[in-house]
Amino acid sequence: MQNLPPAGAPPPGAGPPPPLPPGFTSLNAPGSETAAAPTEGGGGAPALPPGYYPVNGPMPPGYEWGVPPPPPPPDPNAPKPYVPVVSPPPPPLFPTQ
Repeated sequence: MQNLPPAGAPPPGAGPPPPLPPGFTSLNAPGSETAAAPTEGGGGAPALPPGYYPVNGPMPPGYEWGVPPPPPPPDPNAPKPYVPVVSPPPPPLFPTQ
């Protein structure tokens, strides 16, 4: 067997572990934790990024429940849909008598 360093120690020549984001706890590198940043309003959750809305908060602007709005009227300048023209069947190869 090899002589291995203790589980919590970094390997020889390695520097200290990088600091973790605020609020995270290290399981294998004690001491790398940073102090949690104080939150606004005393809530336990971090602030949501721009464009995200809380599940239990008000609806985002333009979002509605219920019946969807009616579809827009058709464009009068839009091309008409293609309707294939069916040719009559070809005559038989050998006439029947």
